[in-house]
Amino acid sequence: MVDTSEAAEPYDQIASAIGEVCLWWTALEDVILGLSLHLSVFRDASFERDTAWDTLNTVLLGMDFRAKITTAKALAHHVDVEESADFYERLEELLNHIDNTLRTERNRYVHDTWHIDGQSAIRSKIGAVVRKTQSHQRELFLQSDRVFADIAEVRSFVSTLELAYDDLATLDNHISWLISHKEQPSRFRQPLPQQWRSLPHREKPESKKTKRQPR
Repeated sequence: MVDTSEAAEPYDQIASAIGEVCLWWTALEDVILGLSLHLSVFRDASFERDTAWDTLNTVLLGMDFRAKITTAKALAHHVDVEESADFYERLEELLNHIDNTLRTERNRYVHDTWHIDGQSAIRSKIGAVVRKTQSHQRELFLQSDRVFADIAEVRSFVSTLELAYDDLATLDNHISWLISHKEQPSRFRQPLPQQWRSLPHREKPESKKTKRQPR
């Protein structure tokens, strides 16, 4: 059993973090599969009670992660309702971030080599890459390293995946609300959050208004 305490050896802490990455990733995949099923129900309320539900579920279970995301976005295309005017854009924003950014980082956590150097954790990607080092000069690199300042920095990715799971759950709950509202309109709204918690947020630049100088 891996010791996950702060007093554990650094390598054990890394092993624990990688294990949590794997667990949270399978949780994300489960929610994304559910999104596709619920989006199908939105289009046709009788779908869930039809044999087509089992057929779609069977097909989704055979897809890889990226195909599940592509399918969810395709099914979301027909959700065009006044109650959630920017639904598709918000769903696409979240799923693209998970697919293009978090998935790539997750693959590196699982497939790269890890070792400890003092307080730093180093993740090494093995593979031949030719890079330009100077003008008209090239160099062959057999591995590339990413140095994490400490174990806490390694574990920060786990926290990001937890936030992504919460965002997906919020999105899925919103779809459920849209389904129920479609069948029986309600004045109680369940809007999407203004920002997804798992996405990096940048402060909006201040307005460049010319300040009037005191006379």
